[in-house]
Amino acid sequence: MFLAIAAFASLQLFAEKKFSIGPYVSVKNGTQYEYLYSSADDDQEVSLLEWEYTPLYCVGLSLDFNRSGFNAFSKMDAAIPVSCGHMYDSDFFYVNGIKDKCNFSKSKNSCIKNFNTEIGTGYEFEILNSFFFKPSLKFEYSYYSFKAENGRGRYGRAPYSKTGQDVNWKSENAKDVKLYGCEFKRHLFNSWVGFETCYFVRENFNAGFSLYTNLYSYTYSIDHHLNKPTLDTYLDLGANSSFSKFRYGFFTNAGLTSRLSLNASLVFTSGNVDKGKSRYADYTKEFHRVVQKTGSNVKQMNFTIGVKFAI
Repeated sequence: MFLAIAAFASLQLFAEKKFSIGPYVSVKNGTQYEYLYSSADDDQEVSLLEWEYTPLYCVGLSLDFNRSGFNAFSKMDAAIPVSCGHMYDSDFFYVNGIKDKCNFSKSKNSCIKNFNTEIGTGYEFEILNSFFFKPSLKFEYSYYSFKAENGRGRYGRAPYSKTGQDVNWKSENAKDVKLYGCEFKRHLFNSWVGFETCYFVRENFNAGFSLYTNLYSYTYSIDHHLNKPTLDTYLDLGANSSFSKFRYGFFTNAGLTSRLSLNASLVFTSGNVDKGKSRYADYTKEFHRVVQKTGSNVKQMNFTIGVKFAI
């Protein structure tokens, strides 16, 4: 995902150089999750939207400054707008506390916009011969915008079922439905704290491992249901957390010349659901509070490859 996890390798590949710059490309596979909970019980999940991107193709640029073990870095990338999988929408009901799914639909998902930016710093120590350790702190902002269209599903919620009561979406009493679509936007703010290790197999080749957890995260989301002309926009605020997510990865760096290196990384992100404070709904161009908690989560795998030029 982030060539930043490989940045400190340039310290050794270009020990005399202070600056490096490099373009990269990445392929991201993952899902953004959007949860809604019951107004009567914050632990009862009543709705789940899963925004899948399989995959997104990103291009970006990284900058690094290295001196005497100290490393500062930044990066920025953006995704190419493409069709990227599906959006799954599920609604749930409870009978005697037992969860059951009443509505389910599947729509084609497209990426409208996605961009990511990151800055960070760290300090590298050689703890064994050719083995380096670097504690690091990073700050990250990501923006996702998706549009789901041409959806179909089955609804067993009481207004749709033949019995007039909630039934399972696979029941013969459920109804086939066509959906007009949904738009989704999400802002993610993360601060990460962790470490990176690196072992030099040869003077011009190294490999390493990174592990981070979120020091603090904040998520702001909004979705707009195109088939609902009245209560059609939802604003989810206040999903924040600390130490609820993990990011780990593997990377390798190969020095091609005294100034040019090839870098690759594979990074995974996962964690627990971050619950929001409340939800707001747009009835008549004004947002009104709805007494329901929300939640957000993300699972992602990112492969990145690029080059760095020492200046």
